Amino acid sequence: MNSLNVPVFERLKEIALAARYEKELKVLVLTAAGDRAFSAGNDVRGGSFTASGGGATSRRLQVETIEALDAVPQPLIAAVNGVAYTGALELLLAADMIVAAKRAIFCDTHAKLGLVPTWGLSVRLPQRIGLANAKLMSFTGKQYSAEDAAAIGLVDMVTEDEELPLVVSELAAAMAENSSDSIAKQKRMMDMAAKTTAREALAWTDETYGFHPGAAKDMAERMATCDPARLPSVIRIPL
Repeated sequence: MNSLNVPVFERLKEIALAARYEKELKVLVLTAAGDRAFSAGNDVRGGSFTASGGGATSRRLQVETIEALDAVPQPLIAAVNGVAYTGALELLLAADMIVAAKRAIFCDTHAKLGLVPTWGLSVRLPQRIGLANAKLMSFTGKQYSAEDAAAIGLVDMVTEDEELPLVVSELAAAMAENSSDSIAKQKRMMDMAAKTTAREALAWTDETYGFHPGAAKDMAERMATCDPARLPSVIRIPL
């Protein structure tokens, strides 16, 4: 069931930190093996869990890993191929967008187990789906189908089960065609806007990018080689 244990977090953190310096890396996709589960959540039997919510060392690793994923400059797409419970849900919330197969199921079982989320869910989930929906999801422990999750804004796209890899590949390819520097700057600006007031975000944008916020590093090259007659790639957006 792809449980999340210390080795998994160590590898994810390593990849996320390395991605910051990989200039040729355009998009990251976070997915899982098999067709039953994205992840059943934290490995409660593998030594990374205690009644107090995990040791300080493992919790620090978990938080640092999710923060590192949240901070990658590239778009991070989560492709959810099956159930995503509790800790897996916390992990998913670091993604810029979540694409789910119809068989996917989302659930927060912290309250059922007498636990409190400490990896960021209590902040990121309300930001993504709204305070009332976050309380409903966390307080009830209700299971959400992919369609239900899309209805509240947790999931951005729902695909047929067998089409998930193709849809995500097309989406990633469409992003990879564009300026990585432009996308990285837009991502920082949008993330700042989501975490502060509009006035503070606008002030930060002006201070950070000065009088040239519209210029990515490759703007001149792209403007010179742009063919106005060439239409952008068409991608299918499942409803």
